[in-house]
Amino acid sequence: MAGTVSMTGLTSDINWTNLINDIINAKKASTITPLENKKTTYQSKLSAYQSFNSLLLSLKNYIDDNKLDTQTGYALYTSTLSSSNPSVTPANILSVSLGTVTGPGSYSIEVTNIAQAEKIASDAQASKTEALVLSGAITLNNKEITIGADDTLSIIASKINSAGAGVSAGIISISDTEHRLIIESTTTGQEGMNLIDNNDILKALGILDALDQKKNIIRPGANASLKIDGYNISSTSNSINNVIEGVTLTIKDTNSGSPITLSIKEATDAINGKISAMATSINSILSYIKTQNTYSSNKTSNPLIGDINLNIVRNSIINAIFAEVEGNTVYKTASSIGFTFSNDGTLTLNTTRFSNALSSNKAEVLNILINLGNTLKTDMNIYVNPYTGTLTQVEKSINETISNIDKRIDELNKRYERETEILKKKYNSLEVLISSSKLMKNWLTQQADYLKNQNR
Repeated sequence: MAGTVSMTGLTSDINWTNLINDIINAKKASTITPLENKKTTYQSKLSAYQSFNSLLLSLKNYIDDNKLDTQTGYALYTSTLSSSNPSVTPANILSVSLGTVTGPGSYSIEVTNIAQAEKIASDAQASKTEALVLSGAITLNNKEITIGADDTLSIIASKINSAGAGVSAGIISISDTEHRLIIESTTTGQEGMNLIDNNDILKALGILDALDQKKNIIRPGANASLKIDGYNISSTSNSINNVIEGVTLTIKDTNSGSPITLSIKEATDAINGKISAMATSINSILSYIKTQNTYSSNKTSNPLIGDINLNIVRNSIINAIFAEVEGNTVYKTASSIGFTFSNDGTLTLNTTRFSNALSSNKAEVLNILINLGNTLKTDMNIYVNPYTGTLTQVEKSINETISNIDKRIDELNKRYERETEILKKKYNSLEVLISSSKLMKNWLTQQADYLKNQNR
């Protein structure tokens, strides 16, 4: 990069560069510096609004994700497995996963059979690497696989695995001269694999007999069989979905004659945890509002001090906590079931009081929670909606203002660049004029001295 060239008059001995810089910098100080300060202020506000927006969005998303504005969000249950037979370990028989359960209940479960995948072996083959001289097509589960005369046992296994037929293939080598192709269904169920052998390749391998019946069956396909409260259930899979609504049972072993008990109960602690987490999210917002409205230790104000949007949000949260729910007679507000504001302005949840209210009058408590969730989500969305949200519009306006300031600063910088060039030319001309004047002075002085000398 070229260095700065200093323009100093040879005749006047004036540093014109410094003079020009002082003039331009004085102009910048009165025009550009205020704009840069204003831009910094707007950038601080924008950052503060963005942080506030993130907190509001976090609360809205938490309510949405956990469905805290609907009945479903509070349909929380836990499950336990037990057995009256000490020799039976329920967790070894099956596992339980709960989805949207309709309600509590108790169920007797007896597993009599596990679903399994069909597995078949070929006849013994002398080599797995020599061509079998079999050609044509086989069809496994409606997927046609072409076999060539040069294909070996290993190549046939590879083609089966690549076909995507829901069949896996491998080779067991009993000895150097005894190799068997093993095919296995990738899914369980008594139907097993559908094998079609129009070119007698599977017969030649010994997977099918002369009547197209499966032979060398290592393990037949089987359905899972179980009884739930005495009702017989059959499934092609060991994962049993929604026989009990909202419940998935995964079978691991049988327990014929020794049924186990599945108990589903309401998970009061889980509801408590969800609401406590929501209170924490609310407090993040309230703490941020308090911080923005507090002078820092060096007596400077925060970017959003006194901002009306922050105060409206704070008031909307307070109103939601104390709003009465229509139809309730015992518990009418969120404050009546354990929500209170501390001296520092943060929201607290008295979990004992909340649990007692939930146990004594669940319907009214859920009415309050659903109303609270809906109110908070609606209020937050007014601000964070990506298209119409108040904060979205405020941030857009600030960004436009910053962009306009940048354009004005750029315009002024270009203007001062032009002025700098004009001043350089102006002072260069002045330097020439000074130089000319000095030359004239010197010439006149010389002439006067000459005349004096002639008159002596």
